[in-house]
Amino acid sequence: EKTSTPIITGTVSQASDRVIIYGWTEDGAKITYKGTKTLEFSDYACGSYFYVEVNGSGTDTVSLYATADGKKPSDRVTVDVTFTKIQNTGTFSGRNSRLFLRGTEGFLIGSSKVSDKTLEATANRLDKIVEKVQSVTGKDTKIIYLFAPNPITVYYDEQHDYLIDASGGKRHSTAASQFVEYMNGEGKNEDIIVPDLLALFDQHKDERIFYRTDTHWSELGAYYAYAEMMKYINIDFPGAIAHPLSDFEIKMVDCPAGDLASMLRVSNMREEAPFLHAKFEDTGDIYPVKRDQIGYRISGIAWGLYPQDSYINNASLPTAYALSDSY
Repeated sequence: EKTSTPIITGTVSQASDRVIIYGWTEDGAKITYKGTKTLEFSDYACGSYFYVEVNGSGTDTVSLYATADGKKPSDRVTVDVTFTKIQNTGTFSGRNSRLFLRGTEGFLIGSSKVSDKTLEATANRLDKIVEKVQSVTGKDTKIIYLFAPNPITVYYDEQHDYLIDASGGKRHSTAASQFVEYMNGEGKNEDIIVPDLLALFDQHKDERIFYRTDTHWSELGAYYAYAEMMKYINIDFPGAIAHPLSDFEIKMVDCPAGDLASMLRVSNMREEAPFLHAKFEDTGDIYPVKRDQIGYRISGIAWGLYPQDSYINNASLPTAYALSDSY
């Protein structure tokens, strides 16, 4: 049996010498593609969708075919691409149908660093902050810093050769990873907790913890960060226990693509992404976002649908104050 012929949805320039071809195919199929002027490459689709990059100049005709497990290669399909002299977009393509945010290459090649002096000064400033917080609350209040790992740091090895060569094929420390290491070592303060989410995400990198067409982690990635944070909270509050992942149903949903597609100025990219549905009942004491209110969004947060304040009417329970960005 032949693999179904891949369907090309479109092409888009992401730099003057690089074009992304995107479309859909059989689930998880290998996409092999070759231009008349370029070498043959193979990448994998993510679910049914693929986003592959061709390097070249002028115009070229690229042929693609797909191979699914246990099947013969599909028929070939061709597409004409034009490499235009444009300003670099905010997006670039890695291997295996991953898009990344331009500007994060510094994390990849090791140019994002911070000095020991700055680390020490930052830790001293945080010491003063936690002292001030505790003086206001009159309690042994602790501060938890959750640094969301950057996708390019997690997937440093899924890059095209020009970036693999620039990085030396290894993961470099970044300002964020330096800070996490420092705050868990020389700058340790028992009241300042800085979980190592990069080490955690390394354990789950083969799962869909990040979107492929958006800069953010997925709801599955957010779950793992939540569960890790709860381990630290549970030390002081044994009754505060993270829901196990089995308490959620994971639904793979076909969605419009996210902010990285917007930076490419294309509107017809799509992605399959995991969304979590709680199996447990809402007690009514707090006001979580309802899935039927927000639908399935990869990007484009509708802030009005999110609660600004949530209360549990039990003064004996501890208080948490959260400050967050788009993660």
